[in-house]
Amino acid sequence: IPLRKGALPKRVRGIVEAESPRANRAAAIVAGLVGLVAAPLAIAQGIALEAEASKTWFTHAVVVHPDATISSKFGYRQFNDEPKMHKGVDVAAPKGTKVCAPAAGEVVGVSHKSEDTGYGNYVTVYLDDGRKMRFASLDETLVEEGQRVSGGDVVGTVGKSAKDATGPHVHVEVWKKVASDDGHNYVALDAMEIGVPLYEN
Repeated sequence: IPLRKGALPKRVRGIVEAESPRANRAAAIVAGLVGLVAAPLAIAQGIALEAEASKTWFTHAVVVHPDATISSKFGYRQFNDEPKMHKGVDVAAPKGTKVCAPAAGEVVGVSHKSEDTGYGNYVTVYLDDGRKMRFASLDETLVEEGQRVSGGDVVGTVGKSAKDATGPHVHVEVWKKVASDDGHNYVALDAMEIGVPLYEN
């Protein structure tokens, strides 16, 4: 049937106006579903990227030796029948094995057989990313306070100088600065968890 002049545009407008709210609602629902799916993925991706960035910051293993192994992990352990927090990771290797900084930083402390801490001979390095690392129970310390080091530079040698050491090893600690009134508080991190390359065989 022939349409009257102007009837077709009116019909088209009517169809579009009738369908628009329905289409808008459908689009909103789809967008909401996409957001629900994408948000957790984005969060997970962000966490993964942060972890990967932390790992790639380190450029060299702390100990390189065919016999190197982890002898004690981070966390609570029994000591004299009582749980005691072990704030580092122990890497066992033959006495005299080189101990290297795994990343660039500045030596901020060198100590020799400090009886008040039980660490024995140790070196503390303030890394360029804001974290601190301590290498304890060393046989020798081979750097000086204020010295700049890069990943792979030797800071000492594996030893048995810590108070309760049962064999030659290097005790590796990592500390991260946290908010405080004076800005100088640190919390211990698990070197294995954040990807520090502790040894290479």
